[in-house]
Amino acid sequence: MKFNSLKVSIITILAFGVSMYSYKVIFIFYGSILKNFNPLILNFVRYITWLIPVFIAMVLFHGFNIKIFLRELGLDCRLIKGISFSFFSTLPMLIGYFVLFGNPVFSFREILMGALFPAFMEEILFRGFLFGYLYRKAGWGFVPAVAISSIFFAIGHFYQSQNITGALIIFFITFTGGAWFSWLFIEWDKNLWVPIGIHLFMNLWWIVFSAGENVMGGKVANVFRLVTIAITVVLTIYMRKGKMKLTKEKLLQGKKFIDIKFI
Repeated sequence: MKFNSLKVSIITILAFGVSMYSYKVIFIFYGSILKNFNPLILNFVRYITWLIPVFIAMVLFHGFNIKIFLRELGLDCRLIKGISFSFFSTLPMLIGYFVLFGNPVFSFREILMGALFPAFMEEILFRGFLFGYLYRKAGWGFVPAVAISSIFFAIGHFYQSQNITGALIIFFITFTGGAWFSWLFIEWDKNLWVPIGIHLFMNLWWIVFSAGENVMGGKVANVFRLVTIAITVVLTIYMRKGKMKLTKEKLLQGKKFIDIKFI
């Protein structure tokens, strides 16, 4: 089946928009029932509703083929490589927070709701699907594709702020983080397990050592986050041996609504 890049863009953004708000719509009609459920189950249901519109869009693009779905989202292989790189890169946070804050205190529910679910589901939706399809399939330049995915990613974290200043800081951090994750996704040959793993371990160490109440954190705690980011950038450039996937030509300019064959 063939789609031009304009149609791919519309379908991708529409599916993403429905994903973001589907749970809120469901809660309007069934909130009186859902509010009695365990928060962990509710969180799981919310993320599942995210995936339904994505699944429908991918069926339109590829037909019903789970193998192709996994491949296009970057989930088909290299799991161990991606997770190993992520764990090694976040060791400064693990070691630094252990020295600063002492023994970890956490619950299984905190890990699921604050680390595992967000890392896996958000990277599928924001990086694998929204950014991935706009950049690789619809032919958007890297900057505009990152911009739309990162803006929505940042808006999704506004609930953590208490005032305008806090919201702006959170916006900057999450916007930058979204761009960073997208860059890693591209440079690691569309291996979504890299941003998933880094997202997971960064959230995990932040939670188990109580490094901060939200993504802003404290000055000392953020030093170790910056070290982690630096390590991923240096190792990624070294891994590419100077042959970066993202070139100047791909920053802004994309394809001009040409026909794209999906298989």
